[in-house]
Amino acid sequence: MPKVQQVVKEFFRRDPSKSVNPDEAVAMGAAVQGGVLTGSVSDIVLVDVTPYSLGVKTLGDVYSAIIPKNTAIPTRKSEIYTTSEDNQTHVHVSIYQGERSMCADNVHLGDFALGPIPAKERGAVRIEVSFDLDSNGILKVTATDLESNIRANATLKSNPRGLSKEELEKMAKEAEKERQSDAVKKGIVVAKTTCESTLYDCRQFVNKFGDKLEPDVLSKFQAKIDDYFTNVIQSTGKDEKFYREKNNELIMDLSRVKNDLDSSKPNTQSTQTDTPKTDTTSEHPNDQN
Repeated sequence: MPKVQQVVKEFFRRDPSKSVNPDEAVAMGAAVQGGVLTGSVSDIVLVDVTPYSLGVKTLGDVYSAIIPKNTAIPTRKSEIYTTSEDNQTHVHVSIYQGERSMCADNVHLGDFALGPIPAKERGAVRIEVSFDLDSNGILKVTATDLESNIRANATLKSNPRGLSKEELEKMAKEAEKERQSDAVKKGIVVAKTTCESTLYDCRQFVNKFGDKLEPDVLSKFQAKIDDYFTNVIQSTGKDEKFYREKNNELIMDLSRVKNDLDSSKPNTQSTQTDTPKTDTTSEHPNDQN
């Protein structure tokens, strides 16, 4: 400690203040940090935070942040996702860091696979993805099928490239600059994904109840589905409004067909089938069958 005082004196050309005992300062700082890490101290403002968001890739390359930027560490956060294909037995989890809406514009940290899990219809599986980030920047990601309790995990560094403060600030400025264009891009992807979900619901309805529909009703509805797949799902260069409107149109068509089915069954209760809500989407982790 005397050597430190000597160096400080020579550098600043004045005597350093000795009003605080150095040993006490170190001990108090260590005690505060220990309290923060164990959770026993809750009124300390000065804590370590993660300088960037951490999350996973979902359907359509959309980035889903699980630990937001500036979250105090250590921390643990979880989100629930589902599958995007029927009879899917494996889920591929891709981990990213960054602030952009699309994964392609963020930093890829790593991947791992969960499976095999029980095969079910798309959307029927509930998968919890948990992020544990410790005070040393080590990130543990765990994916769990909540029904079978099958799980898989990966441990990695939250900043594997060793990005400097300047590089992180540059990334943050770029994210802010591209915020509006990113929102437009994400809006289109999410709207189109919603269309795909509605198309899936329509096909499922036909598979389950097609033989109970009047032949002309079934034929017209099947033609609508085929046209929707060709001119909406396979379309490119469309805006978010286009997909929202087309999705609502197909939902109305599905509702009419369901009403026709119900009206063809006198003196019976209405068929218990769910109509999808308009303009919604569910997030799916990046997956493989």
